[in-house]
Amino acid sequence: MITSHQGDRNRIFDETVQTDIYGRLAELARGLHVTPEYYSSYQKTLRQRTQGKDHQTMPLRQVYAAVARLISRDYWLTKLRSHRTRWVESLMIAAMDVCKQHQPYASQQAIRAVKSQRLANLRYLQAMEIEDTDSGERFDLIDKVMASIANPEIRRMELMAQMAGIEKVALTRNDIGLFVTLTCPSKYHPTKLRQRGKDNIAVLNHRWKEAALTPKDGQRYLVKVWSRIRAAFADNDIAVYGVRVVEPHHDATPHWHLLLFTDKAHRAKAVEIMRKKALAEDPDEKGAQQHRFECKHMNKGGAVGYIAKYIAKNIDGYALEGETDFETGKPLTETAAAVSAWAATWRIPQFHFYQLPAKGVYRECRRLRSLSIADTLGEMAEKVRKAADEGDFAAYIDAQGGPCTPRKEQTLRVAYKTADEPNAYDEAVQKNSGDLCTTSPRYSHHENAVKKIPASEKRTRASGS
Repeated sequence: MITSHQGDRNRIFDETVQTDIYGRLAELARGLHVTPEYYSSYQKTLRQRTQGKDHQTMPLRQVYAAVARLISRDYWLTKLRSHRTRWVESLMIAAMDVCKQHQPYASQQAIRAVKSQRLANLRYLQAMEIEDTDSGERFDLIDKVMASIANPEIRRMELMAQMAGIEKVALTRNDIGLFVTLTCPSKYHPTKLRQRGKDNIAVLNHRWKEAALTPKDGQRYLVKVWSRIRAAFADNDIAVYGVRVVEPHHDATPHWHLLLFTDKAHRAKAVEIMRKKALAEDPDEKGAQQHRFECKHMNKGGAVGYIAKYIAKNIDGYALEGETDFETGKPLTETAAAVSAWAATWRIPQFHFYQLPAKGVYRECRRLRSLSIADTLGEMAEKVRKAADEGDFAAYIDAQGGPCTPRKEQTLRVAYKTADEPNAYDEAVQKNSGDLCTTSPRYSHHENAVKKIPASEKRTRASGS
């Protein structure tokens, strides 16, 4: 670089040169299956260069932070360990050790590794204490963690309470429920089922052998499909809200279950859009029309009961005694551990709410004791706090403006601030300030007001209790 600029050392700090340096380092890192930070920004820069647009360089701060990571031992150790775990699991999948007749969802090695890590985490928590810096009071860290959504039982109860609230809102609005299942094309599935006597036996899928796509690739495909569906909803002014559950097929390929609500007038169009986008890739392959997209229309009420099994199966197997898994025929109480290990191994988020108010505000409000914020943020903000404090998710949704309300127009938001110290890579860190703020004059005359939550007035308790 310096030689090409007649020995001018200062040119190395030019944004164009730094962007080129980043590109070369990124190429080397990706050769080791590690995608460096801000790679999407670099790709955008390349597109702008090709199109002759402005901003043909990356910000220097992004380049510096990315390079700082690439020369960090801890960064590489974390990335390569994660890659090793997924690579080993990919080999298990390719060897058909992860399928219906062997070990469905995740290999025994992956299940043992996740259990071992969780046991190590538990022992660490049991050995640690935390101290309130204001009062000097000390607590066992494990007690605080087990009273949070890190506890699977509490996480399940919170999700179920929130699903009940969503259904209550839908009934009030006379919206129609849709239970949608999205699956990947055949090339994402390592195995396919063949009839052998009375049983279905998993055999190697020759379509998959060509690309050897991983469960992570399957998740990326489904995310892309859903992004196209959301864009089509926006283009057609269709308001849809609900929740997504991700779970694996027996061979570890992900599929999505979505419990969605929309008004009756847009139901048919919404289904048409989802079916079209789900079948855009490889629409003519065998079984695509029957299995790639399924939609069941829900009657009024009962939607939560329908999805409860999927929530329990993906967390702790609660209340599933006597229930068998559709794909494997095994008891659902036994498969919950394998499904949980699958999600941890491939880093796939299992639950996601769509077009509903922020969960962060809900949890911050639940940490307040019965302290009114009406004087600071207005009566509507107090309704939000009160609904969250009482665990009434339906009232919380309504007080935040209802489903499909843009984040910037919701009654309350969590305030963030820049930390006093940058992180190890010299980046400014945005952190939860413990404050609530409102910038929506529709709900409060206290525009841009901020309510500080004193530490002494917070309480730790189960969010879903």
